[in-house]
Amino acid sequence: MNGRIWVALLVALLFGCDERTDKGSPVERFGLLETPAGQPLANAAITLANNVLGERTPFRLRGTWQKPTAAETRVIVTVYLIDGAAISSAYMVVVPTNCRCVFIQPAAFSAWMDDHTKRLPQMLQEDTTAVLAFMLLHEIGHIAHGDPGLFEEAHGGVALNLDATVQKERENAADRFAVDQVQAALEDKQAVDGWLAAVKMSMTLSGLSFNMSAMRMLEHFGATSLCSRAVFVDSGYSHPNFELRLIVANDLLSASPTSGDLLESFLTCRAKPNSGILLQRER
Repeated sequence: MNGRIWVALLVALLFGCDERTDKGSPVERFGLLETPAGQPLANAAITLANNVLGERTPFRLRGTWQKPTAAETRVIVTVYLIDGAAISSAYMVVVPTNCRCVFIQPAAFSAWMDDHTKRLPQMLQEDTTAVLAFMLLHEIGHIAHGDPGLFEEAHGGVALNLDATVQKERENAADRFAVDQVQAALEDKQAVDGWLAAVKMSMTLSGLSFNMSAMRMLEHFGATSLCSRAVFVDSGYSHPNFELRLIVANDLLSASPTSGDLLESFLTCRAKPNSGILLQRER
């Protein structure tokens, strides 16, 4: 996006936000509590994400516990660390409705990382900070596109499906925003901090996509062999298949024969009209 468009977006975000964005605490509005847990991890992830964003976008992440700079000219996206006692772990990292902010549940995120990096001995131990930083970039994508919190409007149910929905498209667009920021930072070797952060994120996504595929193939070998709907299609109507999102992002960044083969094999199974009817009962 060129500089003139970003300036227009900056003005719109600074002066055209919903009043509820800046009045009171959004944490209290949702009946939640903040927690000091996870601050070191969040600090490191915020730094990585901000380095990738660099000067190309108007956005800057800042935790509620972090001091503002003397002269702030960016659109601040506030990060809140949320106690998970009163909210589902499904909302691990999320932009709530009517708030230019991101909620992170540190305990839920740590549990998710353990599940995706330590569950099997074959898994790679990935950089937790880089994973969270990429998720933060995804959430900024929702803010940049003007659809924060709109996942809540997705029609309910967890049915296995391949239906195209507005909500899924919003998730894909936010993924692409995050990938575009990392790709731009990879190409800008003059901004060393951003380039190093982008390299770390790209390598981490590659390893995480391997872990996801290993989990599917080792824990659900039969489902993988028969292209079961249980693992290849979408579970619910608001978000696309997570493994597919991850390997798409990895392929966009890596553009390697290995990442391409991984994506092609997944899409081949996903496209089979009778994919996994025999294994829908598998859990």
